[in-house]
Amino acid sequence: MKTVKIGNQQWSSENLNVDHFNNGDEIQQAKSAEDWLMDLKEKKPAWCYYENDASNEKNMVSFITGMQ
Repeated sequence: MKTVKIGNQQWSSENLNVDHFNNGDEIQQAKSAEDWLMDLKEKKPAWCYYENDASNEKNMVSFITGMQ
């Protein structure tokens, strides 16, 4: 993964593109706004395609919802 340095910090210059955690646990795909709300309420991790459209695979957005 490419990074850029800003001040004393290294930041990723690419979007995170994952559907599993390092331990192998799957991150569920949220396919609708309702899925996002349910995952947030239940504090479950989730990811989605931009605008929930699989044709936007190159623009996949990975959000971890409800994690503390």
